[in-house]
Amino acid sequence: MALQYREIAARIEARIAAGNWRTGEQMPTLREFCAEFDAKQNTVQRALAHLAETGRVEARRGAGYFVAAPERPKVTGKRIAVYHHTIHPSRMPLVPYSSVALTGIQEMAERDGAVLEIRYGIAKERAAKDIAQLDPRVRAIILLGSSDMWRGIPADLSLPAVGVAVEDAPDGWSTVQLDPLQCARLAAAHFSARKVRRVRLYGAWALRGRNERARLFASLWPGEVEWRDHSDYYTEGKPIISRFPDDYPEDIGYWFNHGTMADFYARHFRQVHGQELAEARAVLAFDGKSLLNPHCYEPMDCVTPDWKQAGRLAYREAVRRIEEPGGGPARLLLPVRLAAQARDER
Repeated sequence: MALQYREIAARIEARIAAGNWRTGEQMPTLREFCAEFDAKQNTVQRALAHLAETGRVEARRGAGYFVAAPERPKVTGKRIAVYHHTIHPSRMPLVPYSSVALTGIQEMAERDGAVLEIRYGIAKERAAKDIAQLDPRVRAIILLGSSDMWRGIPADLSLPAVGVAVEDAPDGWSTVQLDPLQCARLAAAHFSARKVRRVRLYGAWALRGRNERARLFASLWPGEVEWRDHSDYYTEGKPIISRFPDDYPEDIGYWFNHGTMADFYARHFRQVHGQELAEARAVLAFDGKSLLNPHCYEPMDCVTPDWKQAGRLAYREAVRRIEEPGGGPARLLLPVRLAAQARDER
C-alpha cells in the first residue's frame, strides 16, 4: 500500500515533534527516507517540500534537509478545555496514558501562558450538557481517551476538537493516533521473532484507526491471519467470560488491539492455566497501558508511543485550530516502539 506524500510528511513531522532530531540537526537523506517508507523519490521530495513550506524543515542546497526552529504558538491568554477519563466503572484505571498525555499538555500550556479547563471523569449522558456550559472564553477542546468514552459528545461541536487515541472520531475532529504502518511493521517483526505462522487479531473492527493498523499488518504478514471481533468482550466494566476463547494454541500469536482488552484476556488465561499469557504465548498489545501501570495490568509486550509527546502534539494542534480557524482538521501520527515488559515489575 503506497503512502501519499501527506502521510509521509505527517510521519516525519511527528518524529520531529517527538525529538528524534534536534533543531538544526541534519535529517536522513532522500534515499534513506525512500527506503524507509518504500516510496518513490518524487513522493518523498514532495513531502519534504511541504514540510519546508510549513516551516518544519529547512532545505539547504547541496547539504540536504535540516530541522527548522519551531515557531512559538500565539495562544497566550486563551483557554483550552481538556476532557480526561480516569476511572472505569470497575474502578480500574482504564486509560493511564491519558494522565501522561495530560502532563505534556500542561507543560506546553504553562510555557505559553494558556489557561486549561480540565474536566475529569465526565459521564456520557452529561457530556453534551457539560460542553454547553463551558466558559465562553474556551477556544478549543482536547479529548483524552478511547472512542467509546466520547460518544455522548456532539459530533458537530462549535469548537475545534482534538482527540488523543480517539480512533473513531467525527470528521471535523483532529486526531493524534499511533502510526498504523509502524504498528504493523513492529508487530510483524515481533511475531516473526517468536516463530509463529498464524496470528489471531482480537479487536473491535468497527473502529477505523484500530482496523487500519490491523489490516496493514494482515497485508504484511506472510502467514495466516484470524480475525476475532470482540467488540462486546466486556460490559459495565466487567469481562464477559463466555466471549473468551477456551483454546490458546502454542503455535499462534495473539494480537490485542488495546491494553484493556489484553488485560482481561490475560487475567482469564492466568485463572484457567495458572500462567502469564505473555510468558506462555506470543502476545502483543497496543498502547502500553501495562508499562505505565504494571501493578494494575498483566505484564504484556506492547507497541507504544511516547504519550507525553502525544499531549504536546494535541496541544499544538489545538493551538493551530485556534489560530487558523479555516485550516480544518488534521491527523497526527505518533511514532511507536516495541517494548518488552520486565516480569519483575509486578
